[in-house]
Amino acid sequence: MTTSVVFQQAGPWGIVALVVGAVVFGYLVPRPLLKETRRIADIWKEAYEHEREGRVKAEEQRDTLLVGYAKTANQVISALPAPSHGSPPAVTGQHSDPKGESDATVAV
Repeated sequence: MTTSVVFQQAGPWGIVALVVGAVVFGYLVPRPLLKETRRIADIWKEAYEHEREGRVKAEEQRDTLLVGYAKTANQVISALPAPSHGSPPAVTGQHSDPKGESDATVAV
């Protein structure tokens, strides 16, 4: 059977029932509702694009700050005195070693 034969057998009330069923199940929506839904979708899309641009700018700023921090840290580390190699320096004075002997040279 073709579609036109089905509609002819269903009669006018069958067509009305099909339209009402399509509206109830969401296959047909009123034009104002469709326009409102599209407008809301456009607002959300614009908000997403605006947020994405802000996130990209924030990531660029973060990267710039990290490079600056790395340069500063490198300069601080370069300015520190070089470590001495070998035995630790000896401290003389009134300190006592673990055995309780005073006036001895104790390694710190």
